[in-house]
Amino acid sequence: ITDLVIEDARIGAHALPVSPATLTANGVGYAEFVYTITQTDIDAGGVWNLATVTGEDPFGTPVTATSKDPNPLDPNDPLHPGIDPDCTDCTITPLNPPKAIVLKKSGQFVDKDGDGYANAGDEIEYTFTVTNTGSVVISELVLDDPLLNISGLAFSPATLNPGASATLVRSYVLTQADIEAGGVWNVATATGKAPDGDLVTAKSNDPNPLDPGDPSHPGVDPDCPECTVTPFPVPSGISIQKTAGEVSFTKVGDQITYTLLVTNTGASELKDVIVTDILFPGWSQTFATLAKGEFRTIELTYTVTQADVDRGHVSNTAKVTAKDPDNKTPEAEDTVQVPYDPEEPGEPDGNPSITVVKLADKAKVSQVGERIVYTITVNNSGDVP
Repeated sequence: ITDLVIEDARIGAHALPVSPATLTANGVGYAEFVYTITQTDIDAGGVWNLATVTGEDPFGTPVTATSKDPNPLDPNDPLHPGIDPDCTDCTITPLNPPKAIVLKKSGQFVDKDGDGYANAGDEIEYTFTVTNTGSVVISELVLDDPLLNISGLAFSPATLNPGASATLVRSYVLTQADIEAGGVWNVATATGKAPDGDLVTAKSNDPNPLDPGDPSHPGVDPDCPECTVTPFPVPSGISIQKTAGEVSFTKVGDQITYTLLVTNTGASELKDVIVTDILFPGWSQTFATLAKGEFRTIELTYTVTQADVDRGHVSNTAKVTAKDPDNKTPEAEDTVQVPYDPEEPGEPDGNPSITVVKLADKAKVSQVGERIVYTITVNNSGDVP
């Protein structure tokens, strides 16, 4: 047989020469052709094709034959993409492409009233991004999220080629229960369909999960470790408490000892913590940093003046300011008043005491006009003049 060539329209082989092109009886010839797989092939799950070889016998009569697979894939093999009813003799090459999607869900707190706190009525803006991470086209992509009352919401576009993504943005309105819980935990699901009809699903995960050690983290839900966790803002805060060691003063020159307790009551480290007190003009105390929950104590001593006595009290206010990581300046102040409690006039210090002894010069008298001489002795028996 001479002039042997191969035709295979499915893979684009035309007049592919056989080597050798002339075969003697029982001779064997070969031909090679490289075919590049297309997305259509991948979506189909395999490549079906049939080749035809043509030659001439010694009398010039055409001789043809169609191909058969020497090792056909068992139709029951899980990798078998299915038999083409129009080509039962086709050689079938399964591709077994992966079918997979990934769903990323991130949440961002939206302070609707701008007060810096989370309140019922504020919102969380969720961004859902589904990506086709497999090798086949995924169509009919929809989103389900019970927390947001979303069921079967179509992505746009709803059909994704391998590597492509689609995004949806939806908002959730916070309830009082969410506020009391300190955050919102939830998970969504994306579902699509592969070319073979199989459903492909994925549960959401957070592309930038919050570190459980973060001060604002409300805690991991053991029933939903993959949940997207959206914390609420915890504003920075600082407090100062001022107490006096004396309940009152009695005179000029008395001393009052004050204790100032400064505490970081917020969720973040504070810097440039400055304490001042109007009773001590020009005085201040600075702490470079104050960690969450950390406190510092300061003692100050004040000497009472005549103006304080005239006023009837000593009143003063201590103030503290600081800077948080957002460059905001939390501050606090506290006032304490110590009253004037004067001593009663003539009230001496110490333990005053006197004794009186009275003696007569006669033990008795017998007639009118008789004189009696008394001697009275006063003795200071105390410890003050």
